[in-house]
Amino acid sequence: MWVDATPMATPLVSLTAVSPVDGRYADKTAPLREHFSEYALIKRRVAVEVAWLLQLSEKGLVPQLPKFDAAAIATLQSIADKFDVTEAERVKLIERTTNHDVKAVEYYLKEKVAAADPLPAQLAASSEFIHFACTSEDINNLSYALMLRDARKEVTLPAMQAVIDKLVSMAHNLAEVPMLCHTHGQTVRRLAAGTGSSLLAAPTPAPSTRRRPRRRWARRLPTWWRACASRLRRSSRSLSWERLPAPADPTRCDAP
Repeated sequence: MWVDATPMATPLVSLTAVSPVDGRYADKTAPLREHFSEYALIKRRVAVEVAWLLQLSEKGLVPQLPKFDAAAIATLQSIADKFDVTEAERVKLIERTTNHDVKAVEYYLKEKVAAADPLPAQLAASSEFIHFACTSEDINNLSYALMLRDARKEVTLPAMQAVIDKLVSMAHNLAEVPMLCHTHGQTVRRLAAGTGSSLLAAPTPAPSTRRRPRRRWARRLPTWWRACASRLRRSSRSLSWERLPAPADPTRCDAP
């Protein structure tokens, strides 16, 4: 029996995604597309190539490359600033011929410079210096660094701050709500429910450089026990209620 094994075009939905990142969790990871998609990588490559050409011109490292005037600089910056998904598709189309992703970016920039209207005279004679003295890794490692920097600034840190703000709010709102604590399956004592949130939200202080005298009895304890005790002391100092942002009407975190 003959079976047609020709692959069929499958639409991209949650059930057909190769990875849960773009499938089940696509709505949660959507803000990361601007930073970690292939389009995002190409966009950073274009920015790095433009910045490198501007630096070559500014520093005068190549005698044949003149220092760009304001019109030439504005034209190059406009190419990088206005780069979008449509422009990235053009780069991918060029890549079908070059079979090289970074080389396709170089040819794309030369194409954009030639199509500039008006075309500054300095750029018309300098487009061959795009990607001059660079390897693909020179462009890629800076592009990946920009991707990580922008994602950290625009997505990761704001999300973490939102969690911290929520924990601080819970710590204040639940400061008078008693909660029974457990350890090893046994009840131990009452604690304010807000204390748990304060432990997670409190900042960790900088380590102290002051040496304290070691107790003689501590020398006889096993190394791992001393390490645990020291860590517990640091935690008790760093996770104090006083280190949380104070509300308008501060209340105690301890339950009565």
